[in-house]
Amino acid sequence: ETIESCDRNEEPIRLEAATLLKRQHGLEAVTLLNVKEGEVTSGGRDGKLYKYDVQINDARTGDKTECVQLVCTAMDNSRAVTAIESCKNLADGRRYILGFQSSDFVVSNATANCEIIRVHCGGWRRPHDFCMDDKSITFTYVK
Repeated sequence: ETIESCDRNEEPIRLEAATLLKRQHGLEAVTLLNVKEGEVTSGGRDGKLYKYDVQINDARTGDKTECVQLVCTAMDNSRAVTAIESCKNLADGRRYILGFQSSDFVVSNATANCEIIRVHCGGWRRPHDFCMDDKSITFTYVK
C-alpha cells in the first residue's frame, strides 16, 4: 500500500505504509488513534479499544529496511460507549472513555466502571467538540 504526500508547490512523493491493519474495527469507522512511546491505541464506532505495542525488527533483506509490526496486547469492549471518540489516561491512573451511546454523549470512568456524564445531544453525527483535562470536561454541540 502506498500513499502520496505533497506540498502545493512540489511534486507528490510516494510513501510506503509502515504497517497496515485492515478492518480492525470491522466495517465501523476508526475515530481514535493515539501514538505514544512505542504504543498505539485505536478506538472506533464499534465500541472497542485496541492497544498495540510497536515492534521494529530488522527485515534482514540486505537493503537495510526495517519492518514495523503492531502487536495487539489488549482489547477493551466498552459497554458504556458504543462510538468511542477519545480515551484519556490521567496522571493518577484513572482512565476515561468519551464518546456516544445512541443519541447521548457519555463520559465513562473505565477504571471504576461507572458513568460520569450523559448529555442528550442527538448523537455523533451532529457537529460537536469536547476537551478534557485533569479537572474539567467541556462538551459543545449544535442543536
